[in-house]
Amino acid sequence: MITITKVENKSQLKEFIRFPHLLYHDSAEYVPELDFSVKNLITDRNPFFEHSKASFYLAKLDGELVGRIAFIENRQHNQFHEENVCFFGFFDVANNYDVAKALFDKVVLKSREEAYDKIIGPTNLTTNDSCGILTKGFDESPMILMPYNLPYYEDFLRRYGWKTTINLYSYNFTIYSVNQFFESNLGKRILELSNSNRITIRNCNYQHFDDELETLRKVYNASNKNNWGFVPLTKNEFGMMAKDLKSMIPPELILFAEYQ
Repeated sequence: MITITKVENKSQLKEFIRFPHLLYHDSAEYVPELDFSVKNLITDRNPFFEHSKASFYLAKLDGELVGRIAFIENRQHNQFHEENVCFFGFFDVANNYDVAKALFDKVVLKSREEAYDKIIGPTNLTTNDSCGILTKGFDESPMILMPYNLPYYEDFLRRYGWKTTINLYSYNFTIYSVNQFFESNLGKRILELSNSNRITIRNCNYQHFDDELETLRKVYNASNKNNWGFVPLTKNEFGMMAKDLKSMIPPELILFAEYQ
């Protein structure tokens, strides 16, 4: 018997967060997200919930945890794009189509109850977070902010009737230091173009990190505004994302390009 239960207490929240660790335990390429990062993302610690909301569900088969999914109402997206859509995300499931169908059915039912016109997913929670499913590259380690899943996910989505909206790509570019990059042919070309156009390149100033964050947020929002599904980040949202990445990215890799 398949049961779908809404996450409503700490024990269920822990199950929701840790389910992928159980599901992909034997997958050599799986790199687990940090539990506290996921918890910060899906609880009211995340500024996303200052303007939007989400509900989270667990799937159990005869009492055994076998899947999870989130129903997401991104009001910022609908206001920015002038749409009436909802989202699903955090979709993970054992190799059982009936369980996947039950999870999708829950999302469809919620979307009808709330009178949305369309469902988009997976997004975890937004397109500024990880989104989509892995369809190629199962023998490679996943990239930061890109999803990992097993090959049967695509089949389950298509069998249910989901249609591809856009293809997402990640790129692997290996360097060992910023200096080494600027010694490469590409790096030298960038410096030549920058110098000839009175553009300077500098590192992030960690002594004035909050000011630097606001500059980064303005550039981030402006440069991404025409990307598919993009929604501008609020000051609080960008601050959370930047401080989370700060723990993973060396300071010398954060570069500013400035004109005059």
